[in-house]
Amino acid sequence: MVYRKLLTEIGMGIDLIGGDVHESIKRAINDIVHRVCIMYFKEKGISFREAKLIVDIYTPYPDRVDREKVAEMLPVKPGKLVINMYKGGALVKGIEDIIVSIVAITILIPNDKD
Repeated sequence: MVYRKLLTEIGMGIDLIGGDVHESIKRAINDIVHRVCIMYFKEKGISFREAKLIVDIYTPYPDRVDREKVAEMLPVKPGKLVINMYKGGALVKGIEDIIVSIVAITILIPNDKD
């Protein structure tokens, strides 16, 4: 199936204590979700199950991330989900490690939908 991009949103999440990469990712996803309202699907009569979601995660410890945990953080489940991990974000050393993660979520819809 051929898809076209509907939108890309970027969020940032920080875990100030505990150095929990999943907490910082969850906060980045919530940053996106709480800023974006997509009426397109309802207006066009498209099920989100037809959509493809690409989640790009930039975090200091990409090897510590459980993709299934990330999938559970998403408020809706698309028809197809791709999670990409990259080393990035920020790690601030101190008494406690501060983890900063950046998440970009791109929503694609089938090309034959108007």
